Amino acid sequence: MKADIDLEIGRKTFTSGLLPELVAVLRRSRPGDLVAVIGDEQDIGPELETWCRFTGNPLLEATVEKGGARWVFRCGTLAVPAEDNRPVGSRLWLYTNFDCNLHCDYCCVRSSPTAPRRELGLARVRRIAREAAELGVKEIFVTGGEPFLLEDIGEILLSCAAVAPTTVLTNGML
Repeated sequence: MKADIDLEIGRKTFTSGLLPELVAVLRRSRPGDLVAVIGDEQDIGPELETWCRFTGNPLLEATVEKGGARWVFRCGTLAVPAEDNRPVGSRLWLYTNFDCNLHCDYCCVRSSPTAPRRELGLARVRRIAREAAELGVKEIFVTGGEPFLLEDIGEILLSCAAVAPTTVLTNGML
């Protein structure tokens, strides 16, 4: 099946940077575009299928061969499942911001000192934390970028800790 966009992922998986690549492809595609995900990691198939289902991008083809694999999905043509059908985990990961004081090659969210400043903001974090607690989330992990670059990080952490045990992931350099 011919694709409109080929995404070469090499050995990336969902734990090593595939998700930002998929999001970048979605941003530059149009509804109905065919995207081929081509890589060496054959084991990502079930996770990619789940991601497609939860994001409204139907998986149309999966070809797994000795040298690699290729999956093709159609952008944005399925209705996203109703909220009641979506699984809620026990942990919530909040990427509070995407700017960072370091520029690590392995960063899965591409944070750096030159990344555009984007942040969730205190009001949104409070709402998310409250809703997460109501849905049964038992732990909150606050990360970024570097969360301690935020002026209101103290209030963010207090609002999270008020509803669930909270862990901050930081590079510890500030």
